Amino acid sequence: MDRKPTEFESSYNEEGIGSGLLRSMQQKPLAYIGLLGMVGACSYGYMRYKTRGVLHSTSLFLMQLRVGAQAMVVGTISIGMVYNAVNQYNLKKEKQRLKNAE
Repeated sequence: MDRKPTEFESSYNEEGIGSGLLRSMQQKPLAYIGLLGMVGACSYGYMRYKTRGVLHSTSLFLMQLRVGAQAMVVGTISIGMVYNAVNQYNLKKEKQRLKNAE
């Protein structure tokens, strides 16, 4: 039995953290791939920092880690651009195929 919301009630259902995160992941998967890459780069950097030798200074190590993290970001953006370009090309091709079929 559905009832209509009154003046002060809302028909909007609040979504929980899990369902909101899942919806966001489905809409923007490359953002989360980038976040995973960042976590991976930070983890790798932490492991390398713990095992670094006496010859490497901290500032040199942090510069190298920053370059690696930036490479992850640029790589993710590039993959996203190629993915979107391929999808747009396929959509155009599909529209032309449907148009020609009519």
